[in-house]
Amino acid sequence: MSDLTGQFVLICVVVFIVFWIVKAFSTKRTIEATQSQNIWISVVIAIFVFLIGWRGRSLASGPPLWPHNLTTGLIADVVTFLGLLLTLWARVVLGGNWSSGVAFKEQHELIERGPYAHVRHPIYSGVLLMFLGIAIFRGSAAGFILLAIIVVGLWLKALEEEKLLTRHFGEAYPRYQKRVKALVPFLW
Repeated sequence: MSDLTGQFVLICVVVFIVFWIVKAFSTKRTIEATQSQNIWISVVIAIFVFLIGWRGRSLASGPPLWPHNLTTGLIADVVTFLGLLLTLWARVVLGGNWSSGVAFKEQHELIERGPYAHVRHPIYSGVLLMFLGIAIFRGSAAGFILLAIIVVGLWLKALEEEKLLTRHFGEAYPRYQKRVKALVPFLW
C-alpha cells in the first residue's frame, strides 16, 4: 500500500505542477508587483528540498510517527487529492488574476465566488492540504516541520497580498475579510 500511496501522492503533485505551468501562460498583464519575492522563493526551495528527499532517507530519518498501512495510506491519498482538487478549482475560478508573486493585474477582479466564497486564499489552503497529505504519507516529524515552514511562508505571502488588494479595492476588501476566513472556513 505504501508504494501505491506514494505513487498516487506523486501523481497529484505532478498534476498540480503541470497544471500550474500550463495556466501560467494565460494570466493578465501585471500592473503592480511587490518586491518581497523572498518568501515565495523560500517556499519553492523548501518544496524542492522535500522532493529531492522523496525517495531518499533524508526526510524519513528518525522513528516513524505511525506505521505505513492501509489506513494511513488512504488518509494521505484522500487529503492530498482534496488539496489538489481545491487548488485546481481555485485556480480556474481566479483565472487571469493569478500570479506566482504578489501582484495586481490589469482589470483585476476581486473574486468572491467558488472557493473564494469560503476562504480568501483557497489555493494556499489546497497546497497546505496537499502537503499535509504528503506529511501523513511520509509519517516523519520532518514532513510536519516542512508543513509548518510552508504554513508560515504562505501566511506571510497572504498578508502581503491582502495589503496590496486593500490598497487597490478600498473598502471592498476589508468587508470581504470580515465575511470570509483566510485559510480554513469558519476558523482561520
